[in-house]
Amino acid sequence: MYNPKRYKIADNKININRLSEIPLILLSKDNGIRYIIDTSIKDENLKLEMELNTIESIKASIIAGMGASILPYTSIKSEVHTGLLSALPIEDMSCFCDIYLIYNKDILNKEYVKDFVEFIIKHGKETFC
Repeated sequence: MYNPKRYKIADNKININRLSEIPLILLSKDNGIRYIIDTSIKDENLKLEMELNTIESIKASIIAGMGASILPYTSIKSEVHTGLLSALPIEDMSCFCDIYLIYNKDILNKEYVKDFVEFIIKHGKETFC
């Protein structure tokens, strides 16, 4: 994600080489999202400007024009929708993460719990990652 007022990116995607020219603000190394980023973009010469502890602080920094970041779309979709931030897919980068639905099997007989579990199984993949 990036601030469209600060960076002009003509295409609807960005590659790793172009990304290495932009100062990046990433989550700290102890964060699971950062682990996924680090394993997805191995050995690339990225320009790490800052490491912050929260997604909200990263979004505020991007809005202030301090760089760009790599975050899950679900965490920025509101800002993208309002035009405050822009998001682009990164060419040749695939991020995969395991997401688990944990529930008490003793309450699975309740209709609303069944409906919720079925919804997550059906729509979770496109929503979470």
